[in-house]
Amino acid sequence: VIISFKEEVIELMKSKAPQFKAFLLKSIKKDTSLKSVLATLEKIKADGLSSDTKKIDEKFVKGVLASGFQHHVWTINDENQMIDLININVDGIMTDKPTTLKKVLQKKSLWN
Repeated sequence: VIISFKEEVIELMKSKAPQFKAFLLKSIKKDTSLKSVLATLEKIKADGLSSDTKKIDEKFVKGVLASGFQHHVWTINDENQMIDLININVDGIMTDKPTTLKKVLQKKSLWN
């Protein structure tokens, strides 16, 4: 998996090595629209988005997923926030507290 904040890196990687998944890292601002994010992901042929969670909500995540992209979030260290994000079906959670995430996944029967 290739991840980058640079759109041109993702676009180049997908053109040269399309067999690899590539995700755009993006900090979502209050004026960032779902429409603009989706247009960018489509343009650069990204497989998905990796974003912070400051300005995203369930509608945003569902919009990304419904458009055929994966959505991963970072950096989630709070147990309740992990639960909320799992409940809205994010594809991945980056964390500094893997034991907390493991505990959450075990509670939700997503980890043996």
